[in-house]
Amino acid sequence: MVAHPVIFDVIVAPGFVLTEMAGVVDVLRLANRVSKRDVFGWQFLSARGGPVSSSSGAVVETLPLTTRTEAAYAVALGNADPSHPELSLMPTIGRYTARGARVILLAEAASRYIADKGPDAAKHTTHWENRAVLL
Repeated sequence: MVAHPVIFDVIVAPGFVLTEMAGVVDVLRLANRVSKRDVFGWQFLSARGGPVSSSSGAVVETLPLTTRTEAAYAVALGNADPSHPELSLMPTIGRYTARGARVILLAEAASRYIADKGPDAAKHTTHWENRAVLL
């Protein structure tokens, strides 16, 4: 039996894509509503913690990525700036996967991860729109 709620860490950087955040969090929120109990929980994390603005100006309060978390899933959101340094998440992803958490990288977060992989990049793919990040 799975312990409830299942926790998701939503990782954001300045300029994150608000529609991606809504696509993740609203699905979890609606699942809780339909289930009439908290099946899922989530928290927002960023490199330094504190308020982080989306590309559309909406702000979310975050915990620092250094916070010890037992989340079952980590979701890194895309960004209006694909070269933003806070999208370089290799060590963070390693900490999640080392303890068996599932990691989901959206849009530019996925492209940045692939670019950071260096010689292993050929083993990965990304959405065509984000291909330019890898050039």
